[in-house]
Amino acid sequence: TRCSRDWSSDVCSSDLAKSKIFQNQTGQDTLIYFESDQFLSQMVNSAKSKRVSYTLKNSECHDFSNENLFGDHNRLNICAAVLAARALGVSDAVIREKVASFQPLEHRLETVANERGVLIINDSKGTNPDSTIIAIQAFLSPVHLILCGKDKGLPLEAFAKFVVSHVKTVTIFGEIKKRLVPILKQ
Repeated sequence: TRCSRDWSSDVCSSDLAKSKIFQNQTGQDTLIYFESDQFLSQMVNSAKSKRVSYTLKNSECHDFSNENLFGDHNRLNICAAVLAARALGVSDAVIREKVASFQPLEHRLETVANERGVLIINDSKGTNPDSTIIAIQAFLSPVHLILCGKDKGLPLEAFAKFVVSHVKTVTIFGEIKKRLVPILKQ
């Protein structure tokens, strides 16, 4: 399981809580889950509820979009929300309106400005390598990355390799600079 690997106790607690929810569902309930998560897909097998899986390829979710939400992770969130709303009987017209009008949370791939073709995004809540990689992957155009913050002691080698191959320029300041710059230069 994920808990036996190098995961935080928060992840393990979350997995345990999810499995208890699934166990307590009945045939009247709907369980919506991300099919590509193998751990989760195994966990839902014992659920008594109606199971509805989703992936990026769900054709029933393609009609719902929001130009303010960037990245595959947000498209997955939209799909889960669409399926949940439908399970509750909400009409597609209402779902489409709500999805289209949803604004990203502050500091979460939030558009700050779009001037002369330069899109400036604030993702300052993305404070670990994995969330920063996901944010970078949300954009097809060249990314000029500004990083700062504390050094949490997380592994940075894979992150640095990704940054070197996917980012046009990087500016680093704060405590993390001392450890990250030498890794990026390798």
